[in-house]
Amino acid sequence: MRVLQKGLHQTLIQCIPRRLNFWLIQTMFYEKNGNCMELKQNVNVDPNDTVRWITYRYNGSKKFSSISPKDWNELIANREAMLIIEKNRKNKCSGEIKADARNDICHVIGIWYEILLDDYNIGLPSYKQARNVGWLYKQINTNKIVKDKVTELAKKEYGMTINGVKLLINYKLSRNSDVHKDSFNRDKNTPASVLSQQAQDALNLLRLADQSSDFQSAYETYVRRVYRKS
Repeated sequence: MRVLQKGLHQTLIQCIPRRLNFWLIQTMFYEKNGNCMELKQNVNVDPNDTVRWITYRYNGSKKFSSISPKDWNELIANREAMLIIEKNRKNKCSGEIKADARNDICHVIGIWYEILLDDYNIGLPSYKQARNVGWLYKQINTNKIVKDKVTELAKKEYGMTINGVKLLINYKLSRNSDVHKDSFNRDKNTPASVLSQQAQDALNLLRLADQSSDFQSAYETYVRRVYRKS
């Protein structure tokens, strides 16, 4: 495996395992994982990865293991070249990593939701208890009594400020709003023309999903049923 690493003014290549050698690299390099391709500051190049090199035209594509050290040095020294490292073993692109992190953070916040509601409702009659965190969030912004109670609870039980509580709740609400889009909702009064457009929009998402043909078939069948006029 060779590790490519690019600094502010130059790029270095480090050869492993026997010894460390460094060369100045003038080229740009990208890492391609499936449908995702990103400019990278450093890239791990494995023998089964495919290396594509491009100057003003497409020049070639080979397994990294079949490129000689001499040819490799010429490639990476070319000021006009761009290298695309297509990973044999697919990694997650940065967008997917960030989405996973966001979902995991929201999962943890959701666990805290249960604790917050239980703590808030202690000693309250049923008609004054918080039904869900969405309701509680609205009350914090409009009801001083609720806000003061949550402020005291957050400070005493969690060592948090009311602003911290609102930030966490708002983070999860924003994520839920992004994930659960109203534009795909329907009811019995939704016009057929709107249902048709919703179905088309839903099917168009398959081009971005990168799923198996079996999944695509199941999804298409499901979408046509969901957006069929009753």
